[in-house]
Amino acid sequence: MFAERLTTVTETHLKGSDGKKLRRRLRDQYPLLSDMQMARIWPLSSLCTVRKLPKRVNLYTVGKTPLFYTADSDELRPTLYLLHCAPQLMEQVVIHDGVGAKVIGGADLFMPGVVITEAPAGKSWVAQTFGARFSKGDFRAIREESSWAPIAVARWRVASDELEMQGMQGRALDIIHTIDDELWKCGSRVVPEAEPESAAAAVEEYHQKAADAETAAIEEQEQKRQTAQANDNASFVEDAPRLLKRKQKALRQLLELKEKVATGAVVPDAAQRAKLYREVDLAEEIVAIESRLDTILNPPPPPDPPTDEASASAAAEGGGDDADDHDGASAASPQIATDADAESNEGGAGADLDDEDEDRAPEQTMDEQLHKAALLALTDSLEPSDLPILASTFTAKHLHPASRRVNPSRSLNVKQTQYKKMANFLHDLQDAGVLKVATEKAGVEYITVVDWKHELLSTIDPRDYPDEPDPAGDAGDLGQKWNGQLPKRGTKRVEIVQKKKKGNKNVTVVSSLENFGFELDENLKRTIAKHFSASVNCVYTPPPFHSCFSVSCHAPHDVHPCGGYSVVYLSCVGTALALACASSSNQLHASSFLSIQPSPSVTAQTTTV
Repeated sequence: MFAERLTTVTETHLKGSDGKKLRRRLRDQYPLLSDMQMARIWPLSSLCTVRKLPKRVNLYTVGKTPLFYTADSDELRPTLYLLHCAPQLMEQVVIHDGVGAKVIGGADLFMPGVVITEAPAGKSWVAQTFGARFSKGDFRAIREESSWAPIAVARWRVASDELEMQGMQGRALDIIHTIDDELWKCGSRVVPEAEPESAAAAVEEYHQKAADAETAAIEEQEQKRQTAQANDNASFVEDAPRLLKRKQKALRQLLELKEKVATGAVVPDAAQRAKLYREVDLAEEIVAIESRLDTILNPPPPPDPPTDEASASAAAEGGGDDADDHDGASAASPQIATDADAESNEGGAGADLDDEDEDRAPEQTMDEQLHKAALLALTDSLEPSDLPILASTFTAKHLHPASRRVNPSRSLNVKQTQYKKMANFLHDLQDAGVLKVATEKAGVEYITVVDWKHELLSTIDPRDYPDEPDPAGDAGDLGQKWNGQLPKRGTKRVEIVQKKKKGNKNVTVVSSLENFGFELDENLKRTIAKHFSASVNCVYTPPPFHSCFSVSCHAPHDVHPCGGYSVVYLSCVGTALALACASSSNQLHASSFLSIQPSPSVTAQTTTV
């Protein structure tokens, strides 16, 4: 292409702004060109001259060195001078020693003159020799096997697929620019003896920039994802109470309908039968909402980094031992961490160790909390009459309340345990012989049988785990408790009167409680209203009359005699207001206690006082 003498049509110097644009074009087209190489081949203080040649060729010269040119397009093509300064800009084709003289003399390059790399079995020799696939018309630098410096610039006559079919014969590349042609003679005509060290540094810089750009893109994408997740979580936290309340109400209505159908009070129609089938789905949706809400509001804390190498190695060894112990015990029974371990301390340091155990209690693993809560729920909450019970119902009504007793400072999250799903944990308990699980369909598990005499259940003492405090109000207790002092003789006794109002509502009026140390304040009113899901009215009357309060709900209010005493249960939504009183007709004298306490079912129960 440059074998004939170059005739200059026009020659102009680029303005500063045009030079900056051209520098940006060169950097964009050849990203492997480093800043150091760019400053060396084209200093900012140097002018760039454009020589217009025949056949629409523009030659760009910096100082007296032609660096690149354009021909028939806007693509900037490097000269051999630029390739000698930055050989990484163009992929190379290696030829046998001695072939270079013929190429410089004007001959095109045939395949027998190319050094072929032998390919392993099953791989293409074209890919093994030339690397990436190429297309017809792609440019390549040509160098001899014993030299690093390119001696020519050529263009592929065929694509890689065609070359594969053509084989190692025939013409392969057309020579465009060589040493000793007219374009080469426009410069210094000097070939550097050694390859510039900046070439390897430029490649490394390019890959580092590419890696940094990829990391920045990933971080930006992660930031966008986190922002979207945070917005979604904020929206969910805002909507969750309303959604949870609606679904809980639907589940209560469904359970009431189910009870009425079971007693024969209602014959369900098609719509009601379809509604009854929603029990499992509603329970699972409630558990899912509660679990997600707990995960958002109580995220797990990040693990503390080890303070030094010794603590890190000790932690690693301890973790390995724990893992081995767990693997060995999982086939027979799940690992249970009980308070008996804390009682094994001996010597004068026992009190200090007990204090340390109390400090470390909230830091128990989520697996330990799950095991303890499950055994506590089976021991102290679940009744034989509750079986069979849905796994989701067991989780919501028994497991989570027990977990709050085991560890009030952290909510239970099964996803943070090794089981990931409640079904996996229940099957582990089944393998240990604690209970039996039945699967109605995929994702719906029932607990059908519990071995109440199993040795694992005997390791949990419910008295070690006090009932969870009342979250409503500042009383810190499920209501108020009797102060233990009996009133003087002649004090007005507690009166409990049951009435019926419009709409067949049962109303229970309890009066004269203030004589036994109970304050009829707003905290007690809110507590009763919360646990009864009923309306509560505090009625205050001036002396000599006594203040009283009434509870309005649909549940029956049963009075059961028990060894000379009566225990009055106002049963509603699994909660009871229990009054243990000496019985004298409906004049009841408080002789033991008065408190709001949880009840495992809505049926009335008797308590020995």
